[in-house]
Amino acid sequence: MSAGFVESDERFAGLRRFTVAVSDGRLAGLRFGTPGAPPLLFCHATGLCAAAYTPMFKALGDAVDGFALDMRGHGRSAGPGGPACGAEERRMVDWTRYAADIGAALDALTAAVTPQGPWTLAGHSMGGVSCLLASGGRSDVRAVRLFDPPLMPGPIWMRRGPIWNFLGRRLPIVQGAMRRRPGFESRDAARENYEGKRFFRDWAPEGFDGYMADGFLDEADGSARLACTPEWEAATFLAQGHTIWSAVSQLTTRAKGLRVWGGTGPDSPFRDVSRQRMRRAGAEVIDTPVYGHLWPLVDPGGAAAFIQDAARDGVAAGEAAAA
Repeated sequence: MSAGFVESDERFAGLRRFTVAVSDGRLAGLRFGTPGAPPLLFCHATGLCAAAYTPMFKALGDAVDGFALDMRGHGRSAGPGGPACGAEERRMVDWTRYAADIGAALDALTAAVTPQGPWTLAGHSMGGVSCLLASGGRSDVRAVRLFDPPLMPGPIWMRRGPIWNFLGRRLPIVQGAMRRRPGFESRDAARENYEGKRFFRDWAPEGFDGYMADGFLDEADGSARLACTPEWEAATFLAQGHTIWSAVSQLTTRAKGLRVWGGTGPDSPFRDVSRQRMRRAGAEVIDTPVYGHLWPLVDPGGAAAFIQDAARDGVAAGEAAAA
């Protein structure tokens, strides 16, 4: 076993827990599927955690050797031993820090588990965009699958300067994050509060259980606090100074595959201008009016099928490149 990857005997809902080293700490995660199957790394959306997607991981069955990360500042990665998320980190301007963590995780996992074939990266929302950024320049990534990626329009210089810092803080999603209640007197109180929220209403029940398990951290006095603090969630939403188009070009021109599922409802951050540009770049974009931004959480079987096809495509692409 590599020093960078440590698999635990502890399980959540039958999935194996692990940690993986990054530059300034360790990320937590869940392993699922079957060793020796095509390798998959999955990354969650802002404010969530890997365990929230447990129903989707189980629906994948034996199709993949799967690893799902709790991103920096989220889930169990926000606990002791996790990477830094202090005041300096909260002033991040883009998601390249998340992408660097994914790259470090891929290196550690590759050294530890000897993946059978090239990697498929998949992610929801922020996790998907971060996977896309991480794929750039990596010959061991043969497929990327994105669930409803948030791609901010406008020139990148605007999203990296003081004007954006002023305007971005007024975005409803940033203000909503800052208004979140940071903790509760107990886990039971947190669950009672969240069960009535519209955001969770259509989730698969086991996914909601996963979020309640790993989306909160226990305090010494018995209270429970959000693993992803309101400040960190808001900082992530605000940090839009990245560009993904170089990575998109690499994926669509170097025997790699890029497939994007885009929501078409009002809650989707995948706007038409990005949808059209993705298609022009050669990505396959799938639209559906049935589900909104939370598709992987409310239809885990359908989301698993989307990823399973990706894993097969990744293997085929790897074999073609080696021929």
